[in-house]
Amino acid sequence: MSGLYIDNGYDQTVVHRVITQREKREVEHEILNLLGLPDRPKSTVGKIPQVKRSAPKFLLDIYKNALGEDDEKPVVRSSGGKSDGEFDLTGQDLRAIDQSDVIMTFQAH
Repeated sequence: MSGLYIDNGYDQTVVHRVITQREKREVEHEILNLLGLPDRPKSTVGKIPQVKRSAPKFLLDIYKNALGEDDEKPVVRSSGGKSDGEFDLTGQDLRAIDQSDVIMTFQAH
């Protein structure tokens, strides 16, 4: 049940007020706007498996590079400072990734 929940003073959370469908849509749109997404993502039924999409592939490449598992395909070229993959990362991009605690991607939908 969607609603506003409060602590009742006895270490329990209870429904304070149930929100309407209109309020629920407004909150959903506000969250999407904060994330920079125009609309709610569509269903993935019948689409390409997640791992074959660009966002998961990007994260897998980063993960393999961090673990040193991508021996046959180095991520950084020795001459130009750009990545050798399909994502065209610069040396600065790779340093930022290396120093990051969290990496988030948003898929096109």
